[in-house]
Amino acid sequence: MEIESINIASTEHSKRHESPWSAFFIWLAGTFNIGLYPIIFMLSGEYTTPQLIFIASSSFFIVVAMISIPGFRLGISTIAYSKTIFTNSIVRAIASIGWITDIGWQTMGLMTLFYIIVSVIDRLDVMPLRPGAISAIVIGSLLTYSVPFIGHHALALAQKIISIFVVSFSMIIIIYDYHASTFAGHVLNVAHGGFYYTLSGLCVALIAGAISWSPSASDYTRFIKASHSGKSVFLSILFGGVAGNSLLLISGYILYTNGGVSITQSGILISRNIASNSMIYYLALLFFGLSLIATNFISSYSSTFKASIAINKEVNKSYLLVLDGVVATTLSSIVVINGHSYITSIKDFLSLAQLVVVPWAGIAAANSTLFIINHRSRILALNDSSYLKIKSSLNSFVFILTFILTACFSKNSFWHGYLLPLTHNFNLAPLIGFLFSLLLTCILLIFLYWWKSGYVKILSRKAQSIGGSL
Repeated sequence: MEIESINIASTEHSKRHESPWSAFFIWLAGTFNIGLYPIIFMLSGEYTTPQLIFIASSSFFIVVAMISIPGFRLGISTIAYSKTIFTNSIVRAIASIGWITDIGWQTMGLMTLFYIIVSVIDRLDVMPLRPGAISAIVIGSLLTYSVPFIGHHALALAQKIISIFVVSFSMIIIIYDYHASTFAGHVLNVAHGGFYYTLSGLCVALIAGAISWSPSASDYTRFIKASHSGKSVFLSILFGGVAGNSLLLISGYILYTNGGVSITQSGILISRNIASNSMIYYLALLFFGLSLIATNFISSYSSTFKASIAINKEVNKSYLLVLDGVVATTLSSIVVINGHSYITSIKDFLSLAQLVVVPWAGIAAANSTLFIINHRSRILALNDSSYLKIKSSLNSFVFILTFILTACFSKNSFWHGYLLPLTHNFNLAPLIGFLFSLLLTCILLIFLYWWKSGYVKILSRKAQSIGGSL
């Protein structure tokens, strides 16, 4: 294994040695983010039957799978592909905010991991609580950043091992320990509170899940052998993301309703009620810890790509990972040691992250669809330089417009959007922003194609007439 340094340039064919199965396991383990348990608890506490919300939000991983295809075809990361979608200034702004957002995800994961390690140290009574918290910070950070530091191959191998354990234990929780009959019996029920109430719950699950994962979609398909089909790559990411996200939501819901895990403003607590004996209890703690580490592997690895685009320079991945680790560990330490509100910190982070990732996801999904069509048909008008330049300007315009629209529909501790009364004061910003950017981008790109293809035909006829006269 060699330590990687390339972040922007296309991956060499000699280094593309992975199969679609590697992407499947990366997303299966990576989307099993125990750091999102507070969101599950919030949904489970406010909605009598949140199962429909869980299933609908998992299905949105079709967007992640779609956005992953350009990276597979071109051998580049997601944010590098964004350079072909947006103008240079907009893509660097998106990369900068995306880098900060990834550090936020790492911080959130480390916070939860610290709480779990501290709870173990506290129960074993091996040292005072404050030194225990410091030890948890050191252990958690070393575990989180060691594998991505080595590179993609090490990450893929680690995710495969972690996914086997995580999936096995989650199935034990679902089938044997707490049974899933109550969950399965209400799958088709609509959450209590009506249409807007259900949509608001779906928006929370989306911004905490599939939509937030979309900027990392191509970061791993770029290492898959080019000889594999796009269909196999698409299906591997779709099934990996849906399986991981669904198991996370279902097992989290069951643990919440049976008192196995509790969330308070001061942190997460893994109760002894989670299991009938100590061995199962400590296996559960290992399960939670590994899932958090797997999620942070993706966040820390993907952040290096965004950082290089933001700086507009090929920077050694090792330096960027060290920087991420220092910042995320410092922020996590402040929250854990000083006792800042755990749930409020997560809610505020998600409310700010949606402003950029929501418009980006809709625009990227539309452009990825166009990329796939062009790859199959080789449409002349879609490869014209003037078309590409206009397309970048239109995409950038849609991004700015959707950014403003998402802010106007947002509801958080910082502001309440001016357009909230239109949704009866429910925060539907993620769903509205995503659908608006997706549909508007599709309309503008179709119109641009129609105009440009007609223009190309006119030029072709003129060329033929000139050639005929000669």
